[in-house]
Amino acid sequence: MLCPFCGVGCRLTYTGGRVAGVDGPVCGHALSIPRWYHRDAARLKRPLVRVGGVLREASWSEALERAAVLLRDAARSAGGWHGVGFIGGSKLFNEEAYALQKLARLLGSNNVDTCSRLCHYPSLAAQVEVLGFGGLTAPYAELLETQAVLIVGWNGAVTAPVLFARYVLGAARRGAALVAVDVWRSATARAARLWVRVRPRGDAYLAAALARLLADRGVAPEAEERVENLDEVLRVLGEVDPEAYARAAGADPDVVEEAARLLDVERGSVLWGMGVTQHLYSTTAIHWLLVLAALRGWLWRRGCVVGGVRGQSNV
Repeated sequence: MLCPFCGVGCRLTYTGGRVAGVDGPVCGHALSIPRWYHRDAARLKRPLVRVGGVLREASWSEALERAAVLLRDAARSAGGWHGVGFIGGSKLFNEEAYALQKLARLLGSNNVDTCSRLCHYPSLAAQVEVLGFGGLTAPYAELLETQAVLIVGWNGAVTAPVLFARYVLGAARRGAALVAVDVWRSATARAARLWVRVRPRGDAYLAAALARLLADRGVAPEAEERVENLDEVLRVLGEVDPEAYARAAGADPDVVEEAARLLDVERGSVLWGMGVTQHLYSTTAIHWLLVLAALRGWLWRRGCVVGGVRGQSNV
């Protein structure tokens, strides 16, 4: 079994009413969810139907019949099933997602979607354009070999506790500098060596400023060999005024300069979350983060992990 709490994919067993972690490549024997989570009084154990404005327990037969009636009524009001949408969640198994879209098409609706498209679609768009694929550039385990981690818009201390504790904090315990960029001082920012505060939607400016500051400190040989149109990239980057861009991001220019100093390493990693992907300039921000990583050579070196951290178990 896989834990449904986040996108890390910790393995677990459920035997005799007890939950236990199973040794795996990411989690070890740890679990993000508390072991009492499955026994929490707030967890639903039976279907609920609303009668007279009040939810009451019902049998599965009654609940399914009620759902079918509501769907039929919705289709009738919309003039057909084409007016009804089916949206799946990112914690569905592949087989469940398949069954949902088959149900929709059987009934005559082409309106099938998933919340996954909202979560990290900007990551996919930017990474496919720049790298040719949409995943991480290396396994999480290589974070333990990194010298600095730039974390942008991701509160991993809360949303992915096992990943954060084992690998991100594990890197810090081995001397890596953690630089957190966020609009608020999250638990992740509190654990970092440096917190760079930005205003909402300011991370694109901040990423561009950091890319310029780090490029000024040196372009990696790998970038000179592998980055297409490098001269044009550097020309555009040369138009970035780090101080002005830092202020546009809502950040203190001196703090941004300090962040660049901490990130001036041979083996660096860049992780971002939905704090980056959920605004109008998200793809631009991710492009700049990828440019930063490419110019420093982090896309091709061992001990460097670059990419968006997914938030749910089957995104």
